[in-house]
Amino acid sequence: MGPSFVIERLEFKRNGIWYVRWLKGLVTFLVGHSKSGKSTAIETLLYPLGLKTTRVMPEARSCEQIRLVFRVAGTRWQATRSGADPKARVLLKNLDRPEELEKALPVSSSKAGETTAGAFVQNLLGLPAAVRGTTRLTLDSFYNTVMALRQKTIASEFLGGVPDASRVLAMEVILGLWNESLAGLEKNASEAETQHRAARTALAQFKKLRDSGALTDPDATRAEYEQKVREHKAASEQWQNAAGVLTEAVGELGRLAALYKAAEQHRRKVSRQADAARARLSSAKADLARAEGARDALLPPLQRECTECEQRLPERAPGHCSQCDQPHPEGENRRARQLAAATVKVDRLQLKVRELELAVAAATEMTEAGETAAAQTLTDRDAFEKQPLGPARSAAQQAEKEVFGLSRDVASSSGRPKTPTTSRPRKRSSRKQGSGWRPLRPPGTPRRPPTRSAARR
Repeated sequence: MGPSFVIERLEFKRNGIWYVRWLKGLVTFLVGHSKSGKSTAIETLLYPLGLKTTRVMPEARSCEQIRLVFRVAGTRWQATRSGADPKARVLLKNLDRPEELEKALPVSSSKAGETTAGAFVQNLLGLPAAVRGTTRLTLDSFYNTVMALRQKTIASEFLGGVPDASRVLAMEVILGLWNESLAGLEKNASEAETQHRAARTALAQFKKLRDSGALTDPDATRAEYEQKVREHKAASEQWQNAAGVLTEAVGELGRLAALYKAAEQHRRKVSRQADAARARLSSAKADLARAEGARDALLPPLQRECTECEQRLPERAPGHCSQCDQPHPEGENRRARQLAAATVKVDRLQLKVRELELAVAAATEMTEAGETAAAQTLTDRDAFEKQPLGPARSAAQQAEKEVFGLSRDVASSSGRPKTPTTSRPRKRSSRKQGSGWRPLRPPGTPRRPPTRSAARR
């Protein structure tokens, strides 16, 4: 019998506050109507132990942490688990040894040798991790078998509804009927029985081959076998040559693909440069138009008119205002200076526009050349893939089929019976036959001819 398991209390943390529920009696009954959630409450109570098949109540999922304090063989332990994240690690601590560090164990693990929280608690309870065939007992297996009986499965399958093999093995462990040494002997006996059945099947095939008369003329069988070997060798050499041609073609296709990629990148680069040059030219033309407008506004009008009556103004003396005829000696000098500055700005912008026009023309020419080069490299790649590469791939695949077909013929004519798995051979099934014959793979060639997508990459 295993050690005793006593639950002291259940603690749960919500909104930063810990709440406690004590289980003080010798026996605690959980009573309720049908489908009132009794099984779910028990699953929530044992949830901190690291169970993976439990259903957690919504109230428990809203808790930040759930903690179970229990005793195993008189030693007090506490298990803490996140309510919102069932995949978070379980914290296990020995309360009788405060100096020991708290253990943070995963709920499930794919790493070899890593202990899960359920496995730790299962070992703590003295429940062995029994194995029989493909059945392996875990803490969830014991829970679904003997620790909790769900109402749904009591009326249908009983004992948690687990598979028969798991249920029988769990009951044997609980009743002390499971023995590890005996389980090893059962495993060895099962493997020996499987090998015995395979040997009997092979013997039956050999007798059938003998009774059919296929072995009455050993010389003819040997001659046929040697002929198949020669054909197999010739086909292997042909496949080696075809695979070499295919490898060279795939390398050339890769080179053409790299050229196309480089040409496409160059085309995109010069296209972006041309767009940037056009944007700069458009901005410069807009600046030139504004500068010309400002300059034209400073030019002396051909005919001066009064701003009030719109009649032509008479000629004024130098240094006088053209409208009010009052002395204004600085007016003409200021206008002249502003006009000269505007003229210089216009000339500078015109020069800039001409330079940008040349740059745009050069960028456009480079873009057209890049597009032509990219289109040509794409055409060369597609044409090479259709004509030289396509026949080379077909020839290599056909040679491979012939090699594997002759490999099966060699195996069948070697005088050895085939196993039941080779009665309807699949592709490459000759590798699993007992004759040991394999096609001669060319050194350095891939296991299969490269596919079209792989060649493109």
